Amino acid sequence: MKDLSNILILTDLDGTFFGAKSRIIQRNMDAIERFKAAGGLFTMATGRMHLSLEHHIPMVNELVNAPVIVCNGTYMYDFKEAKSLCENFLETDFAMRAVEFMFRTLPSVSIRLSVPEGYMTCPPVCPMMQRDLESCPPERRYILPVSEWVNYSWYKVVIRDKPEKLVRLREQLREEMGDVFEDSMSGPTFFELQKKGCTKATMIPELRKICLSPAHPKPLKIYAVGDYDNDIAMLRAADVGVCPANALDEVKNIADMCLCSNEDGVIADLIERIEAEN
Repeated sequence: MKDLSNILILTDLDGTFFGAKSRIIQRNMDAIERFKAAGGLFTMATGRMHLSLEHHIPMVNELVNAPVIVCNGTYMYDFKEAKSLCENFLETDFAMRAVEFMFRTLPSVSIRLSVPEGYMTCPPVCPMMQRDLESCPPERRYILPVSEWVNYSWYKVVIRDKPEKLVRLREQLREEMGDVFEDSMSGPTFFELQKKGCTKATMIPELRKICLSPAHPKPLKIYAVGDYDNDIAMLRAADVGVCPANALDEVKNIADMCLCSNEDGVIADLIERIEAEN
């Protein structure tokens, strides 16, 4: 059997690992098990919280064999130890100013927070936001007045509306407050804010340190796979940046390789390429 113990695959979820509607691609799952059996490390980097992964991926704690980068790089989660690592929180008072500005500027907007306790939003809850909440276990969903949000620590702010409205809101927020947050679009209707300097990419050096062990003593070669705006920094920070055929053009332009689409099993494509080269 090939020895792939110096290789780590770090994949985005939506639009990359998942098919449409969070569908698990069996071809990927078969290839991942083969890759891990050869000593390879497999994990994820996502805008979602670890709670959402547990909700959507059966036995995620057995699928990954390294800590996952979650909430766009605001923390990592070790499923084996069941604990959060390297947490980075927004300055709540400052972030609250941004939230209040966005509600004033775009009254139709829906906003939720990712906090250690789960997902938090305010009433009334629109259908779009209700779908978001359903990706978290029921006991981890909080619907509270905005005035009570200051009592919690915030990993990330997620803003939801029509794509053209979010593009303009992003510009208006920067005009109002300056370049003080790490902001990104993780999908056409998802605009997200987190602590400045926190991205999926900023956790890669920490991940390298954590994964060094007697079983993996050699420096890791990291393949990062992603399809959207919030994946660009991660692909650049990895040793090899990979994207699926359905990725944004901006992502394709900086990727080292472009493989099949998420629906066809881009992770399996990558693993087959790695196996052929090693």
